[in-house]
Amino acid sequence: MISYFRSVLSGFLFITFLFPVVMSAQEYRKSPFDKKKPSQERRNVVPKEYMIKLKPGYNSSKIKDLLPDFPIRKIEDLSNDIYHVVYEKDPGLEALVEAAKRSGIVIFAEPNRIYKAY
Repeated sequence: MISYFRSVLSGFLFITFLFPVVMSAQEYRKSPFDKKKPSQERRNVVPKEYMIKLKPGYNSSKIKDLLPDFPIRKIEDLSNDIYHVVYEKDPGLEALVEAAKRSGIVIFAEPNRIYKAY
């Protein structure tokens, strides 16, 4: 009879005290690399702004033809066929890259990143 109470008591103690500790320890096992990267990346870019480099011989008017459904607010010529493009609505990097691949005139398209000096 005493062994029965001892086993019930040990089960109760395990469930009450050790089980929560074991479950919370699993939270610490999660890798910090499991966090979603796009949310971190979104904080380091300016929304609706992209840097686009065209092949030599093309001008900025061809950028408007990439995504005709997304009006462009401003195109600024930086240097060496690199343009800073600001859209009215954000087309998203994936859509811009796909349109750039289809056109064949774009060398690269990337978001306008925010850099911090340390």
